[in-house]
Amino acid sequence: MLRCGFAHDGMFRSGIYFSTMREEAMLITWPKKNGQFVSDGRLESAIINPRGFVRCIELHFNAYLRELRAPGENDAQIRFRTAVELKWRLGEPGPSVGMTEAQFRGEA
Repeated sequence: MLRCGFAHDGMFRSGIYFSTMREEAMLITWPKKNGQFVSDGRLESAIINPRGFVRCIELHFNAYLRELRAPGENDAQIRFRTAVELKWRLGEPGPSVGMTEAQFRGEA
C-alpha cells in the first residue's frame, strides 16, 4: 500500500502521513490484539519524516554506489549489469530508423 501508492501512483492513500514531529524517517503502526502484534494484519498507518526519509535514501544510494564502484567484481555489480542489459537490451540493434531529412519529409 505505501510503496505502490508512493512510487507508482504518486499519491498516498488513507493512513499515510507526513510529519517532522519525530526523528525517525518512517514510523509504521500495525494492528495489535490484546496488546500483541498481529502478524497477518494490515498496515494501519505510516508517518513519514520527509527530511529523514531523504537522508536515508541518500545514505543507501551512496553505499550502493560505493559497492558498484568497488574494484573487482561483486554481486551488486553483476546484478546491476544484468538489469541494465535487460532494460536497455545492450548488444541488440536499437529501435531507431535512420533516414535523411528529405526522406522524413517525403521528398525522396
